[in-house]
Amino acid sequence: MGICATIVVMKFSKLAEFFSKIETTASRNEITAILAELLKESSKDEIDKICYLSLGRLAPLYEGIEFNLAEKMLIQVLSLAYDADPDKVKKLNAEKGDLGEVVEELGSKFKVRVSKLSVVQVYDELRKVAEVSGAGSQERKIHGMAGLLKSLG
Repeated sequence: MGICATIVVMKFSKLAEFFSKIETTASRNEITAILAELLKESSKDEIDKICYLSLGRLAPLYEGIEFNLAEKMLIQVLSLAYDADPDKVKKLNAEKGDLGEVVEELGSKFKVRVSKLSVVQVYDELRKVAEVSGAGSQERKIHGMAGLLKSLG
């Protein structure tokens, strides 16, 4: 008789909740506890991806994988993803000083739906975008990121 293991796939929205908790926590001990809980709830296929994402990376430094999307390009991404005027996005960014807060505000105007994308799916898409190179790569990166944001809700 074999043992049947159930693998629980973490949704990216759940990871975002953990990151949000960490962002609002000042205590290093509490942050450590939150990270420990996050890793306990992660599958072995997710742990490396979650660790890289928590460090703001997609891979170890020696792999040299970078997004190479400047703030100006990220404003284009948000404009495309949320069908917003680029000047409005620039103005919001100047007011808030944080593109994450701009995303929250722009996203709040859309019908709220919970994304079904998993951590691994989002990570794989981010990695694909980061690895785009050659002629027209910046435009393809902008459209790839905008598409991912749209699919996240």
